[in-house]
Amino acid sequence: MTVKPLPRRPSPLCDELLSSRLNRLAQANHCSTQELCGYLGLQKGRVPARESDLEQVCVDRLCAGVGRHRTEIAAMTLPTLSAHSLQCLGIHDFQTCKLCQEHTPELVLRHLRFAWSRSCEICCR
Repeated sequence: MTVKPLPRRPSPLCDELLSSRLNRLAQANHCSTQELCGYLGLQKGRVPARESDLEQVCVDRLCAGVGRHRTEIAAMTLPTLSAHSLQCLGIHDFQTCKLCQEHTPELVLRHLRFAWSRSCEICCR
């Protein structure tokens, strides 16, 4: 199956997580995130969280659908970390920036998944 680029593709925001990006794409294209993930070939609606998770999906299909290069997709994921560093990485979005979310309510920033992040790298608050 050939994947056509999505009709509406708002630009990714600086330091946005891939899951946040796909949620915004689904919203812009008037479908559910689960439907969009199915179209992009992501099994059971699972969005790759870590760069190493990209090996388990058809990245070419994902890139074609969202209109981004593999390196751009990889930059929206969390790095593959050592076991020690993984202890400082939140599985869920436990930190948010209220100011950034006022402008884009569904935005999830990549750097706020790290426990050592104390301020937003976007607005510096």
